[in-house]
Amino acid sequence: MALIGKLFAAEARSAKWKPERRQRLRARYSARVLAIIERMLIEHLPGVVPSSLLGKALQYMGGQWPKLTRSVENGSWPISNNLCENAIRQFVVGRKGWLFADTIAGAQASANLYSLVET
Repeated sequence: MALIGKLFAAEARSAKWKPERRQRLRARYSARVLAIIERMLIEHLPGVVPSSLLGKALQYMGGQWPKLTRSVENGSWPISNNLCENAIRQFVVGRKGWLFADTIAGAQASANLYSLVET
């Protein structure tokens, strides 16, 4: 967690910088932090039971690793998807309402409409 905190601290420090300058920071600093995290992942993955919560988390992180490290390539790309998550929060909460649709066709129509609007 401390290493991930370092990544976000670097992002906070460079929030008002131009993308080119932020990309240089990421290439010099964030890439090294990510390399340490990757070494820890590779080191601990074989010793953890895959069906355990930690094992599932490490398996997921290993599978998503290329996506996680993409932000180092471009200073314009955010390292977090919080803005996207917050944008769809109302939609996700609203899904529970579909349980009370009068018909299956109505629920499907609502799902299609929400999907179209959010896309």
